Amino acid sequence: MSKAPTMSIQNAFLEQFEKTRLDIEGRLLRLPESFRFLERFGDWPEDEAQRYLHAIPTFTALVRILVYSHRTVDALGERMARAGAPPDLNPATVGKVLMCFALAGFYRRTAKRTGDVQFAQEVTRIACLSALSPESLERVDWAVQALARGRHGGSQDWLAPALLLVVWLTGMESPARARRVMAFLDQFSGFVEAAGDAALENRIHMQFPW
Repeated sequence: MSKAPTMSIQNAFLEQFEKTRLDIEGRLLRLPESFRFLERFGDWPEDEAQRYLHAIPTFTALVRILVYSHRTVDALGERMARAGAPPDLNPATVGKVLMCFALAGFYRRTAKRTGDVQFAQEVTRIACLSALSPESLERVDWAVQALARGRHGGSQDWLAPALLLVVWLTGMESPARARRVMAFLDQFSGFVEAAGDAALENRIHMQFPW
């Protein structure tokens, strides 16, 4: 009897995950960009293009469940509150912003793994159009630039990703809050990396209509 609640929670998570994954998969399969990507980079089952495209719905579904969770919003708000008044965070905004950062991290890791920047750009574009919207493409690019400055810039640039996150969420620049959320961003980046690796290793194959 004591195991029933745990099983119920697991089933609810799996149902939410599969519903989210199928929604993203449906969008991806309707994108002309997906067809052009396979046409350019290879449409054989063993090609990297197929491998990454199949992984997108699983990867983005896992991240979406995390970023739209109230626990995530509360954790982020609690860290910001240590540097002043508690911020009034909108859960939908937090979800979209963190998805942009997740896709920026996905781009950087893909570019490093494949050694092909164009490949990484195009597969990240497909992920963004499938999981977010065309309007989010520019924000993903900004997040990519902020992550690059934070990792490779000088001592004044290490806060760049966190500063951008705080500005997007609150509309105001606050180095104090940015310092508080750096650890959060590091933990989030670790989750994104693990989710991406798991999706590539255990991807659920889609049935392409072409």
